[in-house]
Amino acid sequence: MLSDADKPVKIGTYVEKQVKVYIKDMLFTKDFDRKQGDYADYCCNVECYTNQYMLEIESLSALQSLEVGQSVIHSEHWTLNKITHNVQ
Repeated sequence: MLSDADKPVKIGTYVEKQVKVYIKDMLFTKDFDRKQGDYADYCCNVECYTNQYMLEIESLSALQSLEVGQSVIHSEHWTLNKITHNVQ
């Protein structure tokens, strides 16, 4: 839901499964790699930011130390579906 608040809102949590967001008659699903390890921001692997204009759903990777030349991949899989029945 977009925020009706005067100021932007940001929350975070740790999720074991995918994130699902219902907006009107649409279902947005975000699935992503969840790895063992330490996470920033009080162990959050998902952070949501919203204001009166937008909603951002950000997945986070576990903290990792990298040497020069190393890289890391954090994969996400998105789906967007029209809902044709009542969601309970």
